[in-house]
Amino acid sequence: MNIVFITDQLYKAGGIERVLSLKANYMARVFNWDITILTSEQKGKQTYFELNSKIDLIDISINYNRDKSYFSFENLKRIPKHLLELRKTINKIEPDYVISVSFGLDFYWLPFINKSIKKVKEFHSSRYYDFYQNRSIKQKWKLKIRAYIENKYDRLIILNQGEKQYYKNRDISVIPNPAPNTKGTPAKLDTKKVMAAGRIAPVKGFDTLVAAWELVVEKHPEWQLDIFGDDYLGTTEKLNRMIFARGLENSVRLMGVTPNIVNEMKNYSLYLMTSETECFPMVLLESMSVGLPVVSFDCPTGPKFILLEEQAELLVPDQNVEVFADKVSRLISNKSSRLYYGRQAQKVAKEFSLDRIMKIWKNTLVK
Repeated sequence: MNIVFITDQLYKAGGIERVLSLKANYMARVFNWDITILTSEQKGKQTYFELNSKIDLIDISINYNRDKSYFSFENLKRIPKHLLELRKTINKIEPDYVISVSFGLDFYWLPFINKSIKKVKEFHSSRYYDFYQNRSIKQKWKLKIRAYIENKYDRLIILNQGEKQYYKNRDISVIPNPAPNTKGTPAKLDTKKVMAAGRIAPVKGFDTLVAAWELVVEKHPEWQLDIFGDDYLGTTEKLNRMIFARGLENSVRLMGVTPNIVNEMKNYSLYLMTSETECFPMVLLESMSVGLPVVSFDCPTGPKFILLEEQAELLVPDQNVEVFADKVSRLISNKSSRLYYGRQAQKVAKEFSLDRIMKIWKNTLVK
């Protein structure tokens, strides 16, 4: 089997980059498939996550200006080169499948390049707000165009069953993200520290987390919240101002990016998630795989498909700060509860083991 994955870059420490690296490495190492990862904005940088030596990494150097809209003149004028380089590279490799991972302008023309090659589109974010927020006429037309293009792909891959209602393609597969294979002892859950992680962007709801933490430290002033992640368009500075304005500078730390988030997780006692929307957050699987109890909003649409069985008791009604703070406080006060939910978290994470998820991928593509 010959597979080409298409994404924008692999030098950042995001969830998509992590999942793509896991899948591509497994396909190359275990299935012995020919794997190429085709990027448009790698900029000569090292990949953040290590790739198997058998994987070919090709960058076509389009380098869109991410500070501007894709539809700005500066970016639109790069489209002809992008289209030509993409077509030339795909035709040269002649893969069995081209799998588009991130969402870029190539989404719109990829299905029309060499129709003898099967095209698959992955979706890593939730469509919930596209359908339930007030939409302008322009947004409605954009969704109609997307739906038309999506039907030109041979298959769509979505991350949870709840997203299926937002797509009209006739061939849709639900393939969750895999949990990493973690080694060593799990988290001991005996430190007075909790954590959160993700891109420091508005959609991740870290401002809401800080508001909830303000309620928690009233009862547990000796506990610490650490937030890991890189900045997105100046959001870190705004978050830092909020932390100081609420007098939380001694109990909330912004940690930046860490080279091994899973190892870091073992130093904490809880994982917290207050996102506005999550499709199938890799970071939840990572934290559960090392035995961290997770308290999360039941945001659309992903967490409830991960926090299964007893873990569902730690799901909080979406955006309810007071209930969220109360659940966190109860776990802080009761180590035996933390240990119980930590063991259950590891049990659930095994349901999403890399071997299980990659078997689904193989069955889907070979079929």
